[in-house]
Amino acid sequence: KFVNCKLTGTKLMESYIGNTLFENCKMDYVNLSGSNIKESNFEHSVLSSADFVDCSLTKTMFYTNDLENASFFDTDLKNIDLSSNSFEMIEVRPEHLKNCTLNQLQALGFARKFLQIKVV
Repeated sequence: KFVNCKLTGTKLMESYIGNTLFENCKMDYVNLSGSNIKESNFEHSVLSSADFVDCSLTKTMFYTNDLENASFFDTDLKNIDLSSNSFEMIEVRPEHLKNCTLNQLQALGFARKFLQIKVV
């Protein structure tokens, strides 16, 4: 359990993170690339510009975090609910958003980016 921790810039690449709570943590620029994250929760934390590149996310929850400019490149977000988190854009492949839960503004942002549509 990590509560009220400052983990800015921490390098946790290729880690196994299981049954872990990150609550009210400052985790901007944290690097979790290649990690296996299982049954863990990220809650009320700052994860801006965090790297979740090529991660395995199993039963992992993101709740009311700042995910601005976080990278989920090559990470499948199936069954991940991002709707309560704040971000204008995260880095992710469109095929990895299948069965991911987004709010209306997030979905519109991805539609603009991936479908190259103009909303008036």
